[in-house]
Amino acid sequence: MLYLTYKTGFNDGFGAQYQRMIGIYSLCKEFELVYVHTPFENIEYQGVTALEKNKNDDNFIKRCNERTMYQSIDISKINNMITKECIQITKDVLLSLKKISIEQNVNILLKLQKPYLITDIWVDIYSHCKGFYKPLIEKNKTFTIGIHVRRGELFAVDSQRLLPNSFYLNIVKILIKILKELNVDYLIELYTEIPSGNIIVTPDHPGINKRIKKNVVIKPEYHNISDFETLSNLNKYVNEDVLDTFDRMVNCDILIASRSSLSACASYLKDGITIYHRFWHSMLKKDIDFEDPLLYNKVKTFIRTSRQYN
Repeated sequence: MLYLTYKTGFNDGFGAQYQRMIGIYSLCKEFELVYVHTPFENIEYQGVTALEKNKNDDNFIKRCNERTMYQSIDISKINNMITKECIQITKDVLLSLKKISIEQNVNILLKLQKPYLITDIWVDIYSHCKGFYKPLIEKNKTFTIGIHVRRGELFAVDSQRLLPNSFYLNIVKILIKILKELNVDYLIELYTEIPSGNIIVTPDHPGINKRIKKNVVIKPEYHNISDFETLSNLNKYVNEDVLDTFDRMVNCDILIASRSSLSACASYLKDGITIYHRFWHSMLKKDIDFEDPLLYNKVKTFIRTSRQYN
C-alpha cells in the first residue's frame, strides 16, 4: 500500500502550505492512495500584524492545526513501513511507486513537499478536496461577492504579485451589473490588511528571510483602501484573523482572487466560482480568467443556476 503525507520544512505562509496539503490529499483521492495527515510544523509568514510587532504569534500554528485537522489513519500501528521523501514527483513516478507497493506487498510512506508537477497540470484533481475544510463561520444567506486584496509584505518582496485596486473594482462592477439585471440582492466583502502606521521591514523580519538587502518602509496609504468606498453593500474585513477571513473566502459565492495561495486554496474548496488573474498555479476549470471574453456570460449563467434560484 502507498501512503502519502506532507513533508514539512518549507515553512512559508498558511496559504502556501495549506495548498500543498490539500494537493497531496487530492492526489490520494485521485489515485486511490492512503492520505496521512501531517499538521503545520511552523508558519514563518503571519501577515501584517507580525510585521508590525516584528514577532510571530506562537499560538497561531496551534490554531491553524485546530482548524485544519483531518482525521487520518495512525501509521504507527502499521508494521514494516518503508519511508521515502521527495520535494516533487511526477504522475508516472507516483503510479510506479503505487505499483511497486502492490506487486511487492509492501507499505510505503511517501513524504511529499510539493504536488505541483501533477496538480498544476491536472488541476481539477483539486475537486476531490471538497469537504476537507469546514468553515466555522456560516455562509451568508444573501449572494456574496468576496474581494481578496493581498498586500502584506508584497510592498517589500515579490511585488510583481501585487494587483492594482482597479483590477478588483473593474470586475466587481461587472458582477454588480449582472446581479442588478437578474434582480438579485447582494453583499460585497473586502478582505485585506492595512498597517496601523509605517512599518520598517528589515531583512531579519519574520517571513522575510533576508529576501531584501536593506530596510523597506510600508505605509498605510499605499493600500488606498478608500478606492473601495464607492461600492454599495460593502462589508470590510480589515486585519481580521486569517482563519476567519479564509472561512469567508470559502463561503462567498464569487471570489475575486489575488495572485495568492490563500485565494487558490479557497477556490479549490468552495462551491462557488472564482475570477482570477493568472499566476504560477492553475485554477479549476469552473473558475474564470479575468481576460476570458466569455466572462460576462459565464458569470450570468452561474448566478442563474446558483442557490438563489433553487
